[in-house]
Amino acid sequence: MLLNVLLAIVLLPLAFLNLLAPLLILKTQRIAARVKFTPLPEDEFLAARSDTYNRLDTELKQMGFVYGGSSVLKDTHTESYFSLYSLPGDAACAMLVTINSPVRNMTYLEFCQVFADDTVLDVNNADVVSAYPAMKQKTMLRYPDVNEPAALLDIFRRVRAAIAQRVALKAWDPAQGIALVEQALAREADELLRLGFCLEPVDADGKRSLTLAGAYRLTWKSVFPGKQIQNWRDLRRARAVLRRT
Repeated sequence: MLLNVLLAIVLLPLAFLNLLAPLLILKTQRIAARVKFTPLPEDEFLAARSDTYNRLDTELKQMGFVYGGSSVLKDTHTESYFSLYSLPGDAACAMLVTINSPVRNMTYLEFCQVFADDTVLDVNNADVVSAYPAMKQKTMLRYPDVNEPAALLDIFRRVRAAIAQRVALKAWDPAQGIALVEQALAREADELLRLGFCLEPVDADGKRSLTLAGAYRLTWKSVFPGKQIQNWRDLRRARAVLRRT
């Protein structure tokens, strides 16, 4: 009897998270397919961010990165605040991000490089997995234990150099920074459509509804045990890539 009670205590929450929660996500979550960002004033934007965000902003500028604008993406359940940076003489860009959600707030840094074939390298230190699937046009590597911008940049450059032996770099245009982010999100959303995660119609807010399969696949990567499995895979892959560079 006690064993049955213990099993119920363990299994019922798992059943809810993996079987019922996706149905809630299906009804409430939509994918941003077409976004038009409004640039926000730098001083006001930074004043509203956390100490961690401002420290990273300062460190990037001390490393020679030039601020290129800030904005926010407001989704169904989250708000993603970001700032763009470029480094004179370098083809890459940096993005500093804070995601606020009902569950938690998270700040992370990423370095991105677009190549001549329009593939993208994204090296970041986010400490949670992405719910999105792997995409052939994007290589994303997470190093959540690398908290110093200079160390993360070094990793990024090592991986980029290996890829650049096969594909030329495409220079980042700081003047078009926010527009380039809009285009990248549109390409990513279209890839989710192709993979069956969402429906084709785009509503008046520029968003697409999820398919039933898409809702389950996104949720399973965000809850136990799928989240833990994906995190292990992400970290193993990131370490393997670094060993080869």
